[in-house]
Amino acid sequence: VKTFDEVMECYGVSGTRDFMLKVVVTDMTAYNSFILDRLSKSPNIGNVESLFVTSEAKHETAYKL
Repeated sequence: VKTFDEVMECYGVSGTRDFMLKVVVTDMTAYNSFILDRLSKSPNIGNVESLFVTSEAKHETAYKL
């Protein structure tokens, strides 16, 4: 995963999945190509599930401490 330019962020998560990736590509054709031709063929990837952001409710980049 560290070698894929499309992967901007990777988090280990709790629950039914092991990792969450933030992937950035130019369009859905590029996304499908990345998922089908590269990510899913990696030896350590057993399953891929996709979720897409459709709107943003809040975006903060600074902590208010």
